[in-house]
Amino acid sequence: MSANAYDTVPYASHAFPQSQPEQLAVMARLFGLTPTLPSKARVLELGCSAGGNLVPLAARYPEAQFVGIDYSGVQTGHGQQRIRDMGLRNVEIRHESIADFGRTSDPFDYIVCHGVYSWVPPEMQTAILKLCRDNLSADGVGYVSYNTYPGWKMREIVRDTMMFHTRGIADPKEKLAQARAIVKFTQETSDPNTAFGKMLSDEAGLVGKAQDFYLFHEHLEANNRPCYFREFFERANAQGLGYLGEAQVADMAPQRLGPKVFEALQKLSNGNIIATEQYMDFFRNRSFRQTLLIPNERMSAVKREITSAAHHKFLLSFNLVPATAVAAESAEPLEFRDAAGRNVRVVAPLLKAFMTTLTRRFPQPMPYPDALREARAALEGKLVVGDSDVATLDSALMRFMVEGLLRLHLEPLPTGSAADLQPKSFAPARFAAQRKEDTVATLRHDSVKLNPIDAKVLELLDGSRDRDALRAQLVSAAIRGELTVKKGDQAVVDPTTLDSAVAQLLTDSLRRFERLGLLAA
Repeated sequence: MSANAYDTVPYASHAFPQSQPEQLAVMARLFGLTPTLPSKARVLELGCSAGGNLVPLAARYPEAQFVGIDYSGVQTGHGQQRIRDMGLRNVEIRHESIADFGRTSDPFDYIVCHGVYSWVPPEMQTAILKLCRDNLSADGVGYVSYNTYPGWKMREIVRDTMMFHTRGIADPKEKLAQARAIVKFTQETSDPNTAFGKMLSDEAGLVGKAQDFYLFHEHLEANNRPCYFREFFERANAQGLGYLGEAQVADMAPQRLGPKVFEALQKLSNGNIIATEQYMDFFRNRSFRQTLLIPNERMSAVKREITSAAHHKFLLSFNLVPATAVAAESAEPLEFRDAAGRNVRVVAPLLKAFMTTLTRRFPQPMPYPDALREARAALEGKLVVGDSDVATLDSALMRFMVEGLLRLHLEPLPTGSAADLQPKSFAPARFAAQRKEDTVATLRHDSVKLNPIDAKVLELLDGSRDRDALRAQLVSAAIRGELTVKKGDQAVVDPTTLDSAVAQLLTDSLRRFERLGLLAA
């Protein structure tokens, strides 16, 4: 990976929720370790780009310390300017090579390396793992993402085709255009009824949708070195690092592959988690991993067994909305739907009441005991809740956690409300909207895309304006032609109708921002 490539075609710098310190801490806590709370942590990011992953965390955790390094002078320059403009004092971005970082006197609680390891030469891969081992605190957790076999075996054919076809092209735009063209041509001339033709069709679809920066650095970089999971483990272990797990429970759950595969895995791996994970990659054709590493001397403290009560010590959140209106005490099932369109159907009364409690409080997470107490209260005088009902609840929550529907937290989220008199947006999101960026980070560390109306509302939410002032600003923007307000397919121009339409749009935006975690306390 050359600095020039990233200077010429900068990689879009966004938030990666799976790499945030809270997620790493949750996984460590699940496995019996005692990680530092994210709000007090020291965090290092390798290959931080322009700070899109780091800066929102620094704004969310003002008492924590963040350092990012990247080999691209252009990207680090953009990140440094953003930090200055936002007035952040707890984050630093350096134009520095991973190989030159060395050992610090003050270790880090979390080290994040997303989208780097597979795209550098072998000696730099070793440097990444050594840096993690040298600079992790005793209870620290490292995160490294990388491309894996067997999933990348077939994709390599497509990459090799692109690389060969564009080998003599220097201009990035022309290189990208020709790369897309050769994939499309190869797909069109291949038999769609063969396994190879189907793979090409799938890959052509991905290439067609991919943004230029992703395609350029994923397929057209000189270095893209996938590996088998067992190889990555051996390399990490040689540097004194042990395998804690993956960044998400769902990526480590063999039971999700069905009982037949689960039973086979138990026999084949004989309790060896490295063998289990490698077999899972074979069975799922996995092409990408987000692996968590800890110092080898802490491996003896890791407890692999996650009990049905594991979530009791966390705060919980469900990003679900009720799809039906059913009383918790009734015998009728209650359906919920998530942002991806997945449906969850529950029948047990305590579970219905518990999930309703969490979805009502979203995005603010709730401690398990508090949510259980509210759920019991909702059923009081209607149904008797016994130990078996709580056991059913816990079993379902464990399943939802494995399926990635239930999110665990260690600390409250400092979110605001749509009902606030002078609503204020999360500072990094407001900063991005003011600079006409269409993708912003939320307090939950998700990346969300904004439509023009939401973007305009978001940039006005600095905490100094009430609803009337916000509406007036939006109406003025519409009159000046900076904003198009529509009713159906028609643009609204009548002042009276415009004022009413803007008032409704403002209400809708604020409610949407509240649920996304874009409003700050």
